[in-house]
Amino acid sequence: QPGQQSLSRGRRIQINSEPITLQVRPRPADYGANAGDNTDADAQTWLPSWQLTLQEQWSSNPPVFRVGEPVTRTLLIEATGLEAGQLPELRMPQLSGVNLYYDQAETSTRYEGAWLVGKREQKIAIVPTRAGEIT
Repeated sequence: QPGQQSLSRGRRIQINSEPITLQVRPRPADYGANAGDNTDADAQTWLPSWQLTLQEQWSSNPPVFRVGEPVTRTLLIEATGLEAGQLPELRMPQLSGVNLYYDQAETSTRYEGAWLVGKREQKIAIVPTRAGEIT
């Protein structure tokens, strides 16, 4: 009928190519048995990335700590060649005299040209529970 457009169904196309040979490198020899277990201080995480950046920001610069008052530390890790789900959790060591409260991490993956770039941002509220030096 006049004024109506024909809606055609798509068709399946299969393309074959010559085989591609990939060289898969072995896991590094010094990659620990506890790798990926962030509860162990000696744990290691293997991040086979082309570029890796780690940044931190504080809610005040420089941070000022007072008993019972939270100071927020934001940790950001970004890796070229990895998806956000491949990035490790960002944790601080537990300190005596300080309570740590972790927000839900924000993650995203984007493309930059042909590369995936994974990003993980973790906010941590640090609340001193006593006066004095904390190390």
